[in-house]
Amino acid sequence: MMRIAWSRLRKPQDAEGLQVSAKFHEALVNLMKTGCRLMALALFLRLIAIQGPLLMQKEHQLQPSLDISNMISYPLCCLIVLCPKVLTPRTLDSWYLVMQTLCVFPLLFTEPQDVVNVSLITAFPRMLCGIGARTCFLPILGNLVNCGVAIYQAQEDADGGGGAGGLAQTAELCMVLCGILSMRQGLYENVLMNTRLKSRSIDLEAVSQLLLGFCDAVVEIDGSLKLTEDSRQLSTLLLHNQGEGMTGEGLAGRDFLSFFCQEEPSFGRGKRGKSG
Repeated sequence: MMRIAWSRLRKPQDAEGLQVSAKFHEALVNLMKTGCRLMALALFLRLIAIQGPLLMQKEHQLQPSLDISNMISYPLCCLIVLCPKVLTPRTLDSWYLVMQTLCVFPLLFTEPQDVVNVSLITAFPRMLCGIGARTCFLPILGNLVNCGVAIYQAQEDADGGGGAGGLAQTAELCMVLCGILSMRQGLYENVLMNTRLKSRSIDLEAVSQLLLGFCDAVVEIDGSLKLTEDSRQLSTLLLHNQGEGMTGEGLAGRDFLSFFCQEEPSFGRGKRGKSG
């Protein structure tokens, strides 16, 4: 059964599960730090675009309901960028609640006809925060609250666009949640695969070192019986360096059976030894 990273209801008990969970949370922290850098840059550009009209005592053309939220979000993103230690696996949920609240807050002061546009503007930050949340149900709950507030605000549209707004918000909710689900699942599977590969590599190296105490040479072969890595030990054992002038580095990719006599009964490919 496929393990869904964001929907697990109990903590892993085995050593591998604990290790994967810890590395998964570290990956979420790194993702949030990268996202905060992007958001800080975007918010900085928006603040510059606002300052021009304000200096000329004119109103800017951007959504005014996002001004307060962006003014609070910008220093928070800068804090995470300049002081990355404030963002840890233990504080992921706290930061998610703060960022999600700043995304929902502008909807309360948005004109009904602009609710859909404002919600779409905050869709990417909400998706980014949802991917970085530590607890599984917080992204679902946060986006449900956002969708409910947006639909409630859109119903006050005097032009009767509340129904269309509700449909748009439902579609946006599905898009954001699907994005969060796919990204978190892909990230978790990547961490799981890397952890298992590293563990198997360590186990294989340990077994190889153990076998060297009992064998003259240890080699690795793939499913087609070809050497998967260099083997100076095998080269020395078969005196291949002197026979063909080939060093140990050249054995990778060679057919393992080519080092045996074709008349050998166990390794022959068509010929059999003569019977006495």
